[in-house]
Amino acid sequence: MNLQEYNFCFQISGIFTTSIQAASLEKAKKKAIEKCSEADFGLLENIDYNIASVEDAQGNEIQD
Repeated sequence: MNLQEYNFCFQISGIFTTSIQAASLEKAKKKAIEKCSEADFGLLENIDYNIASVEDAQGNEIQD
């Protein structure tokens, strides 16, 4: 029996959370994007990322 190779691509959805201290929301956003882009996601490739939400230290959502 001849075996054939099959390649499967999975689209994975998840959340990456990080806490950032900065002087302003814009500076915090820049740092958070940098931190996410440098994170090790193992074998995942072609990773797209968008900021889903931003909260202050008390858990209040901030509109960006």
